This record gives sequence, C-alpha cells and structure tokens, in this order.
Amino acid sequence: MTVSTEISREEYTGNGVTTDFDYRFRVFSADELVVSVADTTENISTLVLNTDYTVTGAGSRTGGKVKLVNPLANAWRISIERDLPVTQETDVRNQGNFFPEVHEDAWDKLTMLIQQAIGNLGLALRKPNWLAKYYDAKGNRISNLADPIADKDAVNRRSMYSYVEKMIAGVVGGFGWFRQFGAGAIDRTFQDKMRERLSVLDFGADPTGVVDSTQAFRNAIAAAIANGYKSVYAPAGNYLVTDSLNLGGVGYVAPTGTAKGVALVGENWVSTVINFRPNNNDSACIEILGGSGAHSPCYLDEIHITTAADSLYTGVGYRLAGACHVLNGRFMVSKFAVNVHLLNNRQPGVFTEFNKFNKAVIHRGMIGVLQEVNGGDESFHGNDFVGCKIQVKDSRNIADGNITPGIGIELRGVTKPAYWYDAFIAIHMFGGPDAVGIQLTKANTDAIVGNIVAEGDLIFKSTDSTSVFEVKGGLYSIGKVIFDVVSESTIKAAAFIFENRMSNTANFSSPRISSLSPRQLPLYLADRTDNGGFPVIFRATASNVDGLCYAVAGTPGSNHLFGYIPAGGNLHSFVPGYSIGYDGSSIASYSNTFYLSNATVGIQIAPSFFGPRTDNQIDCGAAAYRPKQYWGVNSSISTSDARHKTEPRGVSDAEADAFYEIGQLPWVWQWLEKYNSEGDNSRVHAGPTVQAAISVMEKHGLDWNAYSAFCYDEWGYVDEIVDTATGNVIPAVEAGDRYSFRKEELLMWIARSVIIKQNEIEDRLLKIETLNKQ
Repeated sequence: MTVSTEISREEYTGNGVTTDFDYRFRVFSADELVVSVADTTENISTLVLNTDYTVTGAGSRTGGKVKLVNPLANAWRISIERDLPVTQETDVRNQGNFFPEVHEDAWDKLTMLIQQAIGNLGLALRKPNWLAKYYDAKGNRISNLADPIADKDAVNRRSMYSYVEKMIAGVVGGFGWFRQFGAGAIDRTFQDKMRERLSVLDFGADPTGVVDSTQAFRNAIAAAIANGYKSVYAPAGNYLVTDSLNLGGVGYVAPTGTAKGVALVGENWVSTVINFRPNNNDSACIEILGGSGAHSPCYLDEIHITTAADSLYTGVGYRLAGACHVLNGRFMVSKFAVNVHLLNNRQPGVFTEFNKFNKAVIHRGMIGVLQEVNGGDESFHGNDFVGCKIQVKDSRNIADGNITPGIGIELRGVTKPAYWYDAFIAIHMFGGPDAVGIQLTKANTDAIVGNIVAEGDLIFKSTDSTSVFEVKGGLYSIGKVIFDVVSESTIKAAAFIFENRMSNTANFSSPRISSLSPRQLPLYLADRTDNGGFPVIFRATASNVDGLCYAVAGTPGSNHLFGYIPAGGNLHSFVPGYSIGYDGSSIASYSNTFYLSNATVGIQIAPSFFGPRTDNQIDCGAAAYRPKQYWGVNSSISTSDARHKTEPRGVSDAEADAFYEIGQLPWVWQWLEKYNSEGDNSRVHAGPTVQAAISVMEKHGLDWNAYSAFCYDEWGYVDEIVDTATGNVIPAVEAGDRYSFRKEELLMWIARSVIIKQNEIEDRLLKIETLNKQ
C-alpha cells in the first residue's frame, strides 16, 4: 500500500450557500477527520460528527466530502484535517522464512518515535488551529525574549519598563517623545512639540478677567519674538488689559523698510475677548508701529477687542501707525473712542498703506475707522475694507447709557490733507438717529472701488469746502441718507459722489433748465422698479435685432436733453443744446439756428427763415416724393437778377404761336384718383396736360425738352421698409415716370404769347382804322 499525496488538510471560505466541501486525502474512518470553523472575529469551534456534518469516502484512497448540516456562513472559514491516533495495532507473526515480527518491531519503534515527536511538539508555542492567526501560550510565560529591534518585534519586560520609565520622565520633565502620524515622521520631544505655539496662558494670563493680564500678554509677545516670531495664541476667555500691547514688542517702532513682530490669534472672534482699560484717551489696546514700505508679519485674527465696563468709549482699540501690509483676519473691535486708527504721524515719506481688513466687525465706537494725517505723509494707499460691518453709534441709549452719536468712517487731515486712494471696499453700514456714516476734514479720495450697503439713518458730513469723497461704486441704503456739506465745489461734481447718488443737489445754473437739478443715472434696475423704472437705458431685442432704448418719465417736462458742460464746469453748469419731448412730439433746439444735415446737404431753421444750409443746392420733394400742398402768406420768390442770366432775347414767332395755342388747349379737368372716389363732386383744376402741350410744341417744330416749363422724370423700384420693432411699414415705391409743368414758366410763356398776339391784333386794328379814315 502507498500514500500518494502530501495533502493532509483542506481549507475553504463560506459563501452562505455551499454545504459540501471536498477532502483529497485518505482516512481509514470518518472519525479520523477533524472539522473546525472560524467566524469573522476569529472565534474557532470544532464541529461534531453526525451532528454538525457527515462524511463520505472514508477508506477511499482519493478522499471524499464533508457535508455540513447548514451552509457555511459568508466569509466564515472551514478547516478539514486528518488526525490519526499515534498507535500501531497491526500484528504480523513470523511465517516460514519471512519474519514479520522483525518488521513489526520496526513499525512499532517508528510509531513510538512519532509519539515521542508529537509529545515534544506539544511543548512548542503553537497556533491553536490552522484557522487561527495567533499563537496560544496556554497561560505560560514566554521567557528569555531578546530586546526588540524592528517595529513588529515582540516586547520583553525589560524593554517595556525602560520605555515606560522614559515616558513617565518625559511627561514630568517635558522631554517625552512625540511622533506624528504618517510616513517620514520623526521623533520630537514633548517640549519641542508643545512650543510650536505660544499661549498667553503659559505666561499667567487670566481668562476670567479678574487679574490684569497685560504683563502676561507682553511676556508672551516677547517670547514669541525670541523664538522666531511665532504667533501668540489667546484661548477663549475674557482678559483684562490695562496698557498697550505692541505686537513688535514693548516700545518697538519698526524702521522704514523693515517690519518685525508677531500675530495675535484668538480662539474665535466671539470667544476670545480682551477688555481694555486705557490709562488715557490716546492709549491703544493693540498697536503696530512703523515699518512703512515693508511687509508686516503682524496681524489680528479671531479676537474681540473692547473696552472694560468702566472705560466705555475711551482709548483706541487697534492702531496702525506707519505700518504696511498688515493682513488681518476676522476680528471685532467695539466701544472705543476710536475703534480702528490708521495714523500717519511721523516724518514725511512714512505712510500707512496696503493694510487689509477682511470680515472685521467694527462696532459702536465714537469713531469706527479714523484715517488721520498728523505729522506724516498724506497717503493712505490701498487700505481695503472688504466684507466689513460698521455699526455706527447713534443717539439712542443701547443699554450702556451713552447717547452721543458717533462716526462710522472719518478722514481727518491735520497737518496735511488725508488722501485715501486705490482701495477696495465692501462695507455693511448700520446707522440710526444722528449717526454720521462718513465725516471729512481736509480729505480727498481717488479710485475707491466698491459699495456701501446701509440700513438706518445716516449723515454724510464734510466740515470744509475742499474735501471730496468719491467712490466708483454705490451707496445703497434702505434708510434715510442726509448730506451735510459746508460748501459744494463749482468744479467737481459734489463733496460726496457715489455711482447712484451725490451730495450736490443744487439746481442747474443754465437759465434754460434752472428749475431742474442733476442726479446720476443708476445702471441697475434693482430697487428702482418698485415705483416704475425711469429714467433708464435698456435694450430692445428680437431675432436679428438689438437696439437701445432711452426712457424718461412720461410726464410733461421730462424731456431728453442734449448739451454740453463748459470747460472747468461740473454737472450743475450743464447747458442744454436741444430737447426731445418725452413722447416724441417735439425736437427743440436752444440755438438761434438749428441745422439738420446728412452726409452732403442739410437744412436749417434760422430765426427768420427755413431753408437749405447751402444756397441753390436741394429740392423740396422729388418726382416720386411730391409734397401734397403748400401754404403761405405770400407767393414764392424766384431769382430774376440780370447778373445771373444771359442777355434776354425776344420770343420767336414759332414760340409765340406754340404757347398761344397751348393756352387754348382743353383746360378744365379733375384728378382721376379723386374722381374715382368722389365722382363729379371732386374738385375742378385748370391747365393743359403736358402731353397735349408737347404735341403743340412738336407741331411748331420746337423741342419741348429745351424749355424748363416742361418736366419729365422717371424712377426705379424702391423696396418696402418694415420696422421690426414697431411693425410700422413704409410702402414700396413702384417704378414709374411722370410729366410735369413748371407752371410759373408756362404761364409766363402763355402770357407773353398773348401779349404778342394782342399786339398783332392792335396793329391790324390800327391799319383798319387808318384805311377807314382815308
């Protein structure tokens, strides 16, 4: 007999359906198979023969099947292994020359060796089952284990104790080890890790506000500077501060072109609060001094600066004096004499510029934002306020007893005019009774781009006649806006100029429109359509049509005015040139003479006449475009100046005969167009037809084309013109021709011919009378 396979176990994974599992090795009986299953949590159990499963193929050299009573659950594993008792129970006795006992002894010894080996194997650290993924020490100690080297080495007691001792020492002394998660991370001491950020609590700051934390903040700032200018962190709390906190260090003023210091960062702009008790009204809670022209590392973020309850509306909240490029985060400052102070107070050439206030809440100060020149450069270049809320203090008692109204933004020039320019703004401004939104004193702005949206009553005030506040954007308010200006400029448009409104509402100086006053034309219809959207410029579109409409109010006097502004003038000096009635009923020029021209010719309306712009250049009407009727007080005047004519000649006999005969042609007629509609009631006209007159001329050998009394015109077809916007139609003109008279010329010829004939008759009568007398 042979054993032809080395396989002695099988392993499968269940799918929740299969119950039959193959084994490919020989067993003598079914009880020589051990069947175990492991669930998804590595719990291993041995199944019971004929209870949990049955076996087929026992004794077969090729194996058989294990058939479970229930399907093996999904992801569970099953192990089928051969487990033979280490015994030898076959006894073969000696027969003749064959000595089976010798073989029996050898097999018995082999069996005993196998038993001995299996017994020794039982001393080894083993997995409890082929399905297990761990080794079971069965409650015994594992002794004489070497110190670990690799990350996955087992740890002995000695190395574990050593590590724990170091950890405990590190926690107590701050020198424990920290390793960040992720590949490439290195070990760092607890001290090194904890010092990444400096907290004011590390220096004794009191987050309850009972103890003065001024020195703690100053010490934290000094430590942050000494440790590479790290940020200073103020956890949530209410801190009492009684003297200025200079983010560059106590007494530090950065030289021009250099900026050093730290950022002060809170937990969030509501939870971290500094309550400032100033020792004088010029004392600033937070200040950044100097560094003009350099990029400052200092800024505020996620913090609220306010006054202590016993110091309301005193001191300065946040002062930047000669600092540049301070890129603030989100913060709040409230209830100071000056909440935010941008100050140029040093030598010329030192300025406070390009500082960014993003999402700042500037709340109820006597002055919200003050940009002041008092000894330094006039420039406040690029100081942006974007996404900021400015709550202007008004005259109401809002739970603190102070009813003095405040100012939202003030530009104040003391030693020089304050000049704020090239800046972006997006400001939410809230006012109330007597609240001053913006105040100007010796100040000017240029290229301020953005909008102010407002609610509540606001006053915009200028204390002198030269200050100007111009914004390339709008002032949009749902509250009342009052402009309080000492004197408006006669050159600039107004002291306060926004896209949609301005402070100067005086009437026009031109006597032509002195009852009117100028206003801007807002570009946006939003909020203007509540009571009608006029005046407005808008588009009129259709397929292949895109026109512009200019609309004014549909009331008398609301006309379209076109004119000019004299050099050096402002809107109020506008002089209208002409006016178009709101309903299109009139075009009126304010000039003594009004011209209407095309590319080559024109007409004019002068004080005493209506005529062409150039003498003897255009006709009134054309062959296919005839005026219907002429009305006048006097007859027409035709030039008959001898200086403009050839030497007059007499009338030939043929001409006299022809025109005398023309004067006798059929004379009375009616227009067919009228006759077809009115019949015999149509009016009667006098004069010959041109065709009949031409026949007479030809009969007398005369070329009618040579005489200006005769006219013949012809024209081509002109297409119909349809206005797609209105539907109005200008009819097509059919091709045609027409004969006409210059009646004054014709009548002159006929009259002269009659005179000639009359003279001939008189001569004949004279001859007859002479003969009768003889």
